[in-house]
Amino acid sequence: MAYQHYDRLTALDTSFLELESGNVHMHVGSVGIFDPGPMATPEGGIDFDAVLGLVEAGLQRAPRFRQRLDWTPLTRHPVWVDDPHFNVVYHVRHTALPFPGDERRLKRLVGRLMSQKLDRHKPLWEMWFVEGLEGGRIAIVSKVHHCLIDGVSGVDLLSAFMGSDPDHRFDPTEHRWMPRPAPSALRLLGDEVGRRASLPGRLARGLARGLRRPEHSLEQAAHAASGFADALGRAASPASDTPFNVPIGPHRRFDWTHFDLDVVREVRAKLGGTLNDVVLACVAGAVRGYLGEHGFDVDDIDFRAFVPVSTRSPDQRGKLGNRVSMLIASLPVDEPDPRKRLARVHEETKKL
Repeated sequence: MAYQHYDRLTALDTSFLELESGNVHMHVGSVGIFDPGPMATPEGGIDFDAVLGLVEAGLQRAPRFRQRLDWTPLTRHPVWVDDPHFNVVYHVRHTALPFPGDERRLKRLVGRLMSQKLDRHKPLWEMWFVEGLEGGRIAIVSKVHHCLIDGVSGVDLLSAFMGSDPDHRFDPTEHRWMPRPAPSALRLLGDEVGRRASLPGRLARGLARGLRRPEHSLEQAAHAASGFADALGRAASPASDTPFNVPIGPHRRFDWTHFDLDVVREVRAKLGGTLNDVVLACVAGAVRGYLGEHGFDVDDIDFRAFVPVSTRSPDQRGKLGNRVSMLIASLPVDEPDPRKRLARVHEETKKL
């Protein structure tokens, strides 16, 4: 049999494809602002040919970014296959801001980019290099579908393209990339049938492992049942109506603010909790201020946030895909005292 290659998406990765619609885009966006350094041209732009060379070198360490989606016959489960028509210039794009190139104009550009879905017929990512920012700076805007990365693997991905030494130069690509042949529909269907046929055996082996430690299995089952019941209970009682939990359209606005991580660490050290607890308490306070300024009653409000939590173990660093869980956290928007707000956030996340 001729060599063929594909990778099956996990159930979690697949869920981010299923959740996507014309109004709900499931790509992860980020913006980085940099001094171009030696990448700058005498005219004030950036050497885009050099940029493409750097990206090509980075792709050697992230082969998933040369793959596109395919689907198994009948079951329609997504798989990754090498894209024989991959063109780096389609994914790495070069643009510029109009004068004076301030951050407000950059945010408007990013909002327009994030309002467009990624093309599922191609590898699911784009990287825009934006010149023309004030002070001779450049911006790098990335769009990567959530079925490809989570927050931690997104950081790992960027590290494949960037380094801590501004004078470092990646070696040029020595070997031309050759796509591996994609499997036929018959091969995909055969593998899927075989996988489903083996499911009862895998379930039996899992049950046998559980019976070897029944007390541990019962404890895990009780814990899972408790969490499931809590999630159902929250779903049965909707949160309070606010401007945030309404039907949305496809258009996006993108914004950011500056946060001193040392200050967050200092607050955590003095008041307890985790870094994420401090951030969630800040979010709760900001929402309280915003809703109060817009005439909403915040003293008796049930406000919830969907909080991603990494489940990635140390040996899974650098691997793409999703290893993340989600918490539905009730935020104390009704609490006016910042210290008590942080204490309530910590109790909530500890319980979850």
